[in-house]
Amino acid sequence: MLSLADNLTITKDSPLEKGIYQLPNGIRIEGSSITLDGNGAVLVGDNFSGNGIFSSGGEDITIKNISIQGYFHGITIIKTKGLRITGCKISGTHEVPANTSFMDIWIPASDTYSSCIFLEQVEQGLIETSDLSHQMNGLLSYQCRGLQVRDNLANYCSGWGFHLNESSHCVFENNYVDYCCRYEPPGERPGHIGADSTRFLIVNNSCDNTFGQNRARLGGDGFFLAGMTPGYEPVGCNNNLFEDNDASYSPNNAFEATYSRGNILMGNYANFGHYCFWLCFSQDGTIENNQIIAN
Repeated sequence: MLSLADNLTITKDSPLEKGIYQLPNGIRIEGSSITLDGNGAVLVGDNFSGNGIFSSGGEDITIKNISIQGYFHGITIIKTKGLRITGCKISGTHEVPANTSFMDIWIPASDTYSSCIFLEQVEQGLIETSDLSHQMNGLLSYQCRGLQVRDNLANYCSGWGFHLNESSHCVFENNYVDYCCRYEPPGERPGHIGADSTRFLIVNNSCDNTFGQNRARLGGDGFFLAGMTPGYEPVGCNNNLFEDNDASYSPNNAFEATYSRGNILMGNYANFGHYCFWLCFSQDGTIENNQIIAN
């Protein structure tokens, strides 16, 4: 069993000794074919900065059975092929105070908001059975391909539960991401419930993804797919499948899929909200067999 020290670099399979570790600079994983088994260990950061776990440039990285709290990002993985994160609990990451500002859905990776898990240029990743609830953002993914995101919790986030920016060929199934919402108080414009918080945010050429059997209720938007930038540049999020998801009880839109082509919305629940489907300037889509009650 490995007892952790601050800013430790791990280069081989490392089962951790169970305990609570104050690690302001977290730990790093360097290399390939490495499993970090937390065995219930808890990593605690300082002042909501840095990363609990950081890895870049490797292959076949597994992180499991670990709790992380008090960092800017709980886990950051960059330029990695073959990733598995399973059975982790990440809490208390940095947060822009709730009910203060409108979210920037186009924020680049270099300036991103905080999150439980931040992925950039990750291919063939599996994120499963992890708790990403009660912070600003659950999972942020930039330029990723082939993610499998299943059986996670991302409830009560004040920003986004799950986020895709230029991320394609991913599968999100059976995740619970309820009550993700914020409020922009009145100022230069009237107050806004939601303030571009959403349970699923899909932007910037995120195509060919599948969303199935997710519960995304009682938040800003349920599924927010935007295929154009604020400067009216087309960046279509095309050919995505939304099937058997529940996005009910939204004060804004249960499903928004704008400026895009070929999206399929089939067998979903869009009840008791404001708008069920907001599909402006979209083409060649299919809307079939959905339940739409009392919007």
